[in-house]
Amino acid sequence: MTAAVELNGWCIVTGQDFRESIFVKDTTLPTIPNPDYNEDCTEDINNRKELYQAKDLTDYEAKMDIRDSNTVAGNLIKALGTISGGITITALTGEVEIFIDNSETKIDPILSAAGSDAFYDLFLIPLAPEDNQRVLFGTIQIIGAVTNV
Repeated sequence: MTAAVELNGWCIVTGQDFRESIFVKDTTLPTIPNPDYNEDCTEDINNRKELYQAKDLTDYEAKMDIRDSNTVAGNLIKALGTISGGITITALTGEVEIFIDNSETKIDPILSAAGSDAFYDLFLIPLAPEDNQRVLFGTIQIIGAVTNV
């Protein structure tokens, strides 16, 4: 895996499910041909001639914190993990799914953070935890819903 990628723009709307997925690619494996490659779309970064293969995430855990500041000392808004709940890994496809149920998005501390940006990072932790790696980080906007659902 390579350095962590910054991804901003996710939104948690209070009272709604939050679900996002990422696919972790293995840059150490040979690339494979993209069956959907179209030479006429060469400016599109998603239209690459060669693609990286999925990272095998067998025996990995994942952890993610959402906080009100971008340090570990920030107030915790939500902790997620493959063991504690909220993150599911599909090992062979490299998919990491993050999920917060709507019942959790309409209670504190998520509800109290509405109207502001929160900060997150996502770590993948193999069996040898000293090799853990931050793969994703950024901001999540927390939006207060007007309608009580």
